[in-house]
Amino acid sequence: MEWSDWLTLSTESFQERLKRRLDHPISFKDFVSLYNALVGVAENEPARVASIAAKIAEIVLERSKVQEAILFWEMRARVCIQLGDLSGVLATLNRMADEDDSDDTRDIVVELAEAASENSDNFGNSLDQRPRVFAGVMEIFSRFGLKERIAKLHLEAAAIYSRHGQSQAAYRSLSDAEEIAVGVESQRLLAEVYTITVLVACEEGDHDWATRVGDKALDLWSDLAEQSPISLLSNMGLARMRTDDAEGAQRYFRKALAAQPEDDLAAQINTNLAVCQRVDGRLDEALKTILEAEANLATVPNLEARLEVALVAGRILLELDNCADAIVKLKTASKLLDCVLFPVLRLHHRRGLRERYIPRIEGMLASLPSEGKAEDVLPMLATVRTNALADWLSILDWASAAVTRCEIDEKESCALHDVMQKLRNFGAPHLFGFREKYDDAWSPMNGGEAWDELATISLHLENLGVLNGPTESSSLKVILETCHCRLKQGHTLMFMTYANDKPIVWCIVGEKYRSVRIPLELLVKWKKASLDHASNSINRSNFNGQILEVLEDFSRYLDPLLNWVSIEGSQSIRYIQDFSDSLPLTSIALRHAGCAARMKHGDFHVRIVSALYPAIDDEDAVSTIVSISSPNDELMLSPFEGSIFAVEWPSIVDQKFDADDHKALKALESADVVLISSHSAPFQFFTDPYFATMGGKGSRHIIGVEALQMHAPDFQARLVMLNACHSGSGLARNYQRRFRSSDLVTYPALFTLNRRAIVSAGAWAMSDTVSFLHTKLTSDGLRNGMKPFKALARSIATLPHITKAEARTILSEVPDDNAREEALKRISSGPNKGMFSQPYVSGGVAIHGLL
Repeated sequence: MEWSDWLTLSTESFQERLKRRLDHPISFKDFVSLYNALVGVAENEPARVASIAAKIAEIVLERSKVQEAILFWEMRARVCIQLGDLSGVLATLNRMADEDDSDDTRDIVVELAEAASENSDNFGNSLDQRPRVFAGVMEIFSRFGLKERIAKLHLEAAAIYSRHGQSQAAYRSLSDAEEIAVGVESQRLLAEVYTITVLVACEEGDHDWATRVGDKALDLWSDLAEQSPISLLSNMGLARMRTDDAEGAQRYFRKALAAQPEDDLAAQINTNLAVCQRVDGRLDEALKTILEAEANLATVPNLEARLEVALVAGRILLELDNCADAIVKLKTASKLLDCVLFPVLRLHHRRGLRERYIPRIEGMLASLPSEGKAEDVLPMLATVRTNALADWLSILDWASAAVTRCEIDEKESCALHDVMQKLRNFGAPHLFGFREKYDDAWSPMNGGEAWDELATISLHLENLGVLNGPTESSSLKVILETCHCRLKQGHTLMFMTYANDKPIVWCIVGEKYRSVRIPLELLVKWKKASLDHASNSINRSNFNGQILEVLEDFSRYLDPLLNWVSIEGSQSIRYIQDFSDSLPLTSIALRHAGCAARMKHGDFHVRIVSALYPAIDDEDAVSTIVSISSPNDELMLSPFEGSIFAVEWPSIVDQKFDADDHKALKALESADVVLISSHSAPFQFFTDPYFATMGGKGSRHIIGVEALQMHAPDFQARLVMLNACHSGSGLARNYQRRFRSSDLVTYPALFTLNRRAIVSAGAWAMSDTVSFLHTKLTSDGLRNGMKPFKALARSIATLPHITKAEARTILSEVPDDNAREEALKRISSGPNKGMFSQPYVSGGVAIHGLL
């Protein structure tokens, strides 16, 4: 039968014609001919062919032609794999199995399920979406009792989860695989499970456990009279090395190399052997071995193996005092880590990957000279300080750009919008610890499916050639371009690293860098004082004394850098935030005469940068203020901060809201200035920052981490003033784990999700009198044409020098008679000068924003 003229028909027309044609017999051979004809057009029109195949199957099944239906369901399943339609594949395979229980159909269904798992990257462009494909395929395998195949998919998933730092999910997969191995009494499968367990234990850093379970695996392989896998020997060597058994480690490595592994595995073994040799002090031998590893990888596209080789080679070269070549290796490692991160989408998986390498890169940075060319350190510093916030900002911008492209239809645009909203609700950039723990394709509590949906949409757009990947804008290349741009504009970049408990401050001005080491004890002392004060363990006077003492100690180390910054006339210091909020840099800069003087004129500022990501710098006039205060906080002046800000701007609309009024969140979408005045508590008081909210104990407040993650990307605010105690504090952890990456969760950082906001926030307790003065001074600067960061800097530097007479003038503008009288009474007994000069009084107010 000739089908060529049928192939031009729409799905509906094809369906109607086939129904009419089936009034007369059509042989199976003719259906095979139709199948082949559709195969011929499937490559160019896969979606249409999948739709037609589904219609054919349903029509012929109505006429009890089961074999013909199976034929076209098979075609649909294959085309769905090509299209990346996982739900279509699984629904079709289940339908085939439902309609026909013959061995032939079973074999076809299993073969197609295996094809889906082997081509898992067809369903999304991120490695972390593969487990959801495996989970779907397992449901098919479960229908036919294929337990060993299920176990092997669990092992694949465990390796992915482990590599991305998700050890909870990895061990769950291993446990399921082990249960299957025991249940089917397969000694070989159990040996495979233990082999992968050694890998997971090594990656988690539990090398004692790796050694114990590795011995079990070796015994099982021996009982099977089979050669132990080379990867097992290599990982046993690594475990021995990490437990200080260098001799045992080298024995395993040499045994593994004697088994003639593939080039990429040989490179990994040689890399670990080189580490052993370096630790033994045999540096020349170690260099020779690592060069062999490089040679192994000459034609192998194994990015992670190359990354390991570059890091180990860099360390060896540093110990050989070959700094120049070591820097080349470190730059290579930074680029390779960026490449390794590229196919990973989940923010917590990207964090897990980064955390594997950050301490090692920082450790080698610590061996570099204390000054030199900026290009010798900036790539590595940018690598270790890129964080989930930068990744999420990139994804937000990518999604915004995608929906405006004409190549994307309304249906896909709506699907992308829905997925992005799901991710905001799920938690991005910060994820509640339990949600991270159960973001596992096999968990009944899994809520991370939206990441898989995003991977599917992203792959489709990539295939259309519409956009690059969602995290392209947080790639090393783009971040370095932004850093170089800021340096050329005259800004200073400052970083802190923490190698081997030896904090180092790196200062980059123009094309040069300098660094200084700060005693860890000093950071610990300051952190302890801050927490003691926050928990009322020490009084105000005691804390003020400790502030003065600590600032003097910090200045002794940092003044040489601040002198350099002042001499070079830098416009600002952009201090790149890490996992700690332990360096009161703004307060330190205020002690430096040159920096403080320029801040007072708005010519210089210190900015805490929450993410290495460019801010949108708009020049729109201020027209709307939203002020939020808590009536139950007993802060007398907080309800009037919006009024004092707008008092001399009659054109400005000041919208006032109570802190528990959810209508304020909608109003914030159109506000140019946001003033939030209330009590607040340090993030350290929360078991997971996801649940942190501003406000006093027992009070309700709409401003919190969860709300900001859901709504802040829609805000328009250029200036946000968080006039609340500890509003600039942060925490780098969730309920599940602490973070070594630069993922400090803070209110100011979350306000920058709109890419516009410049935020002021206090590091410790602050009075509502100081907040009121700070608000008025900032308003004056903004009204006189200053940009938000300049107005804030001027206010911060002016506050310590305000006289009592100047304070009285400002407080006289409080619109409420009783509050005004009480405010003036508060300062009446103070000195005429220096009333606000103590650093404690300022609340450690600092400026936050993007790069």
